[in-house]
Amino acid sequence: MKRVIRLLTSLTFAIQLLYASVGFSQPAILIAPEIERVPDDRPLITTPPIPRPPGLGRIPIPKPVPDLSRIRRPPFGLPSNDGIKFGCPFYCDQNYCVLCTKAFKQLEAGWCWNAVSQIILDYHDIKVTQCEIANRVYPQQSPCCLKDGRPYAQDTNDPNARPDCGLSAGGFPQYVFDKYAFDYSPQSTPNGQLQLQLLFWSAAVEQIKKDRPYIVWLHSLIGNPSHTLVVHGFSDLMGGARELKVIDPQTNPPDDWFQPWDGTLRSVGSAQVPVGLGDMNNQHTGDISDIQP
Repeated sequence: MKRVIRLLTSLTFAIQLLYASVGFSQPAILIAPEIERVPDDRPLITTPPIPRPPGLGRIPIPKPVPDLSRIRRPPFGLPSNDGIKFGCPFYCDQNYCVLCTKAFKQLEAGWCWNAVSQIILDYHDIKVTQCEIANRVYPQQSPCCLKDGRPYAQDTNDPNARPDCGLSAGGFPQYVFDKYAFDYSPQSTPNGQLQLQLLFWSAAVEQIKKDRPYIVWLHSLIGNPSHTLVVHGFSDLMGGARELKVIDPQTNPPDDWFQPWDGTLRSVGSAQVPVGLGDMNNQHTGDISDIQP
């Protein structure tokens, strides 16, 4: 009888071990979607694209998010003015350099331009929230957030709804740097048109060595909204494989990683520029560099 009990005990313990190991391999369950499903009969908010210099087509602008009144956050989002530091302690040499940079999650869809600007401002000791940035960029629509820190969302079915301060149509980091009197390159034209540039590898490395994290613009090739990331480091260590360290404010929590750099040249109008951080799903459209107060 004791032998049977001992055998059953061993079998139970083995089953518990097996169950524990299987548990760690189960797929994660999404607790709450960031954006609920939108009924088909609700209209979209549309904004025409902003023109760019002749010969280069038109600057893509983030596509509108359907029915922003129904946006809700994941339950474990970061507080609005907290962040995560990456690249600390700071280390830099000729082949590797990562700047100690605090990352912030964008509060809502459509505010990547706001979040990457907040990351850059914070790096230069300007401590502001995304709501404060939106209020300054859109003073005629202020306040842009509720008292609890959530951005207002515009309901297209409510004629009395508050403006959304760039949530639906998106925006540009240049708007923020203009309001905070930051220098950046390339500067906007006198008539307000945004200009584009694409850095070669040596120029990208020089930005980091000059203690200037900068912004890259990615245009989706598969129909997603355009997106902006912050570059705060580079690596040229792995047998000539070049990579840039990027921060993505869209992930929750914000994440950073080394993205491979492609120096192959491609044609944009009459210019030959590198593929850069482009891949099968995104095209590296431009860079905002030399950002400083």
